[in-house]
Amino acid sequence: TSYPIFHQQRTYPPLLPIVYALGHLLISKSIYLNLFINVVLGLSLAFVIYYLGLSWLKNAPASMLASVMTIFSFTYVNGSILGMSEPLFMVTTYLSLYYIYRYEYEADQRGVIFAGVFCGLAYLTRTTGLAVAIAISGFLLLRRDPERNIQTRFKTILLFLGVTTIVASPWLIRNWVIFGDPFYYVGRFFRSAEHTSELQSH
Repeated sequence: TSYPIFHQQRTYPPLLPIVYALGHLLISKSIYLNLFINVVLGLSLAFVIYYLGLSWLKNAPASMLASVMTIFSFTYVNGSILGMSEPLFMVTTYLSLYYIYRYEYEADQRGVIFAGVFCGLAYLTRTTGLAVAIAISGFLLLRRDPERNIQTRFKTILLFLGVTTIVASPWLIRNWVIFGDPFYYVGRFFRSAEHTSELQSH
């Protein structure tokens, strides 16, 4: 099976098709492999949420409950079974949040870099990863921390966004070369939503 990852008409970010294509190349071309990959990704989210909750709440039962409630939600299970990108997007997004937490509350200076890497991967999975980058940048800017002045906060945000952009750069450059707009599909999403809204109003 081949995926038109760099095809001009490709309408989705490339990370999940790449994961599927590698599985088909290295293991099997069975469609069930896609389902297996997605289920593994779906289950791995439970560990990410558990450790994020444990770091934040310091409460193992509450963290376990949060992880179980997330992976067994209907939308998440449905997306996993249908081979959609929700599991990979959720895993990369929560890993980004986990490392931002480590940077902010556990003084792990590498956290910003890892958060940027996983945020970039989230954008390569779904264009809504851009909203994740904006939200994290807003948190870094607005969180009150007497030990970090405004210059330090801006440097941290620039580092985070820089790493995110580097990771997502193949997709951004591809869109810029083909469409003249690195965020072409983000704009297309809003244009489609506006068109749908207009149709519903008639």
